[in-house]
Amino acid sequence: IRSAHLEKFLLERSTSLLYSYYEQHSEYIKASNLMSIMARSDEDTDIETRVDYLNKAISSAQRAIAFLQTNRTPVSRYAGNNNSLIVQYSKPDASDKLLSSTQLVVENMNELKDLLDIIVYQRMAESYLTSDYNDLCQRFQQSVDSTGNSLLNTADVRVKENLDIMERNVHRLRFKLLGITELYHDICGPYKLWDVSLLLLNASKTGDHDLVAKLWRSLIYRYVPIRSSSGEGQQFLRSKRSRDRSVNAIEVYERYNSTAACFEEASLWLPAMFKAVSTLGEALLGSVSFPGIIVLDELEDIVTTLRACQVSLNRGLLTDCFLDMGMSFGGLLELYIDLFDLWSAKKSPDKQLQILSSASILLLQWTDITMQRSSIGDSATFGRELMVAIRSGRMRGWIEKLRRYISSLSSKFSSINDASHRKLLEDTSSEFYRINERIIELTVV
Repeated sequence: IRSAHLEKFLLERSTSLLYSYYEQHSEYIKASNLMSIMARSDEDTDIETRVDYLNKAISSAQRAIAFLQTNRTPVSRYAGNNNSLIVQYSKPDASDKLLSSTQLVVENMNELKDLLDIIVYQRMAESYLTSDYNDLCQRFQQSVDSTGNSLLNTADVRVKENLDIMERNVHRLRFKLLGITELYHDICGPYKLWDVSLLLLNASKTGDHDLVAKLWRSLIYRYVPIRSSSGEGQQFLRSKRSRDRSVNAIEVYERYNSTAACFEEASLWLPAMFKAVSTLGEALLGSVSFPGIIVLDELEDIVTTLRACQVSLNRGLLTDCFLDMGMSFGGLLELYIDLFDLWSAKKSPDKQLQILSSASILLLQWTDITMQRSSIGDSATFGRELMVAIRSGRMRGWIEKLRRYISSLSSKFSSINDASHRKLLEDTSSEFYRINERIIELTVV
């Protein structure tokens, strides 16, 4: 039954039944628009229900596109000097309107899909903020209980006001559909949700390189403790969190710096930092929101400082972090070469050596895996990438550069009475020799 009165009745009584009515009568555009309106409603509706509305709106839009395309009836005729085939529609005006309608439905469907992507980030923000809110509420209650005073002091009143605002924002995240701008400025910025901020910047195609670098640095140092048991560690942490740092500034959030761990107790915080970087890097790799050289610069600075503080770390720890996010061996090697050039003028020789050590470990791992795969006839992606690099001469260029760097460091360490650094230099030089032998072997194979 088709009836305008029935549509009006169903709209007032049950949008679900009205949606089914539109679907049964192949009025897919109306069905999609109805669900889209429901998903964007200003009323309190939980996010899961809004997601269901959006999925239905997208499904109806897809059926509308298929229906519109199926109902276009082309008529062929021959015309022109060369008797070429011309395809036109029996009613040109109707056809133009049909094409315009199809394009509009496609545009609306893509907008709905973008909204679904943003909801993923809104859910992330809601999860973070809910956890922070519950934790801060517990701390606030413990603080009030410990005073034994029913009257709140001025500081407690401010904390209570901030908690009330936080509670309202948690409610918004659970029951409202926020746009990118609203989510970024009202939620992620004030509450220092740097990973969600980077995902939103990427979704909005924002190319603010300084802002992206600042957010990445802030995310990394969210995990780094503020205390150190060594003079070198203390100096490093002070320099990184200095308020005077303009270009390399980071956003400091005291709540995240309240860990009792010491900088040298790397096992208590370093794995969490690497996991956060790797997870976010996997989502942003290849976009302007992932400045590889800046991320590698900061992480290597942390790792080399830990080693300078006599903290024992596996040499391949950081390269594994980047490979886990999906970066290619060749891409990571080029980042290390660029980083050495960057560090050659501003870092100490021992830190420069750590960069070359990481590069040699990366090359050893790359050639080792390739040789193992080729021995069983398996040409994986990284194996093909290595062979392309060898045959194109890029590998030779990389090796020659790294050898020059080793040679320049050898002269700097010749006068330094440090057995550990000299040994690392000798080991790294030896590793490059082994790498070269493997490359020759792979070339012959």
